[in-house]
Amino acid sequence: MRPQNPFRPSNNKVLRYLGLCVQLGLTMAVSVLVCFYAAWLLEQRFYTGGILPGLGILLGIAAGGWAAYRTTLKLLAHPDDDPPSQ
Repeated sequence: MRPQNPFRPSNNKVLRYLGLCVQLGLTMAVSVLVCFYAAWLLEQRFYTGGILPGLGILLGIAAGGWAAYRTTLKLLAHPDDDPPSQ
C-alpha cells in the first residue's frame, strides 16, 4: 500500500488552512516583537519607568490582531479560489 500524497488536490484545503495558521502566528509574533522593540528603544531614550514597553506590547497585539483579522476575511471571502499558478 502506497502512502497518501499530502499534495494531492483533495488535500489542498488542509494545506491552505495550515498555511493560514502559520501565517497568522507569524503575523502576531512579528507585530508584537517589532512594537516591543520600538517601545524599548524609546524607553532607553526617555526613561518612563517601564510604561512604554508595556504599551508597545499592547500595540503589537492590536496591530497583529487587526492584520490577522483582515487576512482571515480575505480567505473566507473567496474560500474556493485556487492561488494563481506560477
